[in-house]
Amino acid sequence: KTRARVSFFVILGLQGGWWIWSTILTSRFQHTKPLYDWHDPGFGAAFALFLFLVIGFQLNYLYLYFVVGHLAPTAEDVVRVAALLRGTESAAQAVSYGMSSVHSFAVVGGSALNFGLWGLSLIPAWLVIKEIGVGLGDPKLKREAANDDDRTSQTTSEEKS
Repeated sequence: KTRARVSFFVILGLQGGWWIWSTILTSRFQHTKPLYDWHDPGFGAAFALFLFLVIGFQLNYLYLYFVVGHLAPTAEDVVRVAALLRGTESAAQAVSYGMSSVHSFAVVGGSALNFGLWGLSLIPAWLVIKEIGVGLGDPKLKREAANDDDRTSQTTSEEKS
């Protein structure tokens, strides 16, 4: 319960900060239209943001798999929900690539849209996260206990044979 909540606030807090940074940089770049080489002043801020967004993407994935593991009642459901998550993400990336082909959207719109979607997701995500380990019980612990019982019964039946 605590791990789910602390992780939620840390990861989404970092993501919010990175989207603010992205929105500021893209707005600035729209007006200044800079051309950066790796040794130019300002390159580090843009490149660091890129690295943080890539790290944030991976953090989100790991966290979402953690959440799925705590919500799905069976191991099969974990696989199904994770596949649904990956499929939805792939479809969203396809739409994103298409929208980024429109120049006016590609300049600032991508960051603004992602920042807005991040903001919209906070409340529904919290409504789910706050129930982990409370109202939803802990399906992960139940799955692990069932697996331990299965292993114990297999070992016992093998010993009798």
